[in-house]
Amino acid sequence: MAPAEFHQQILPSGKVTLTGIVGDWGRLQPQRYTQDITTAL
Repeated sequence: MAPAEFHQQILPSGKVTLTGIVGDWGRLQPQRYTQDITTAL
């Protein structure tokens, strides 16, 4: 499991994937994940 490779591969679809997985979590802390993704980009 390479973090660098995974990050590069899920860069375009990372947002959608994370948003989908954190569907319930997004309700509690949506901005937290959004900021995480923005920082990664």
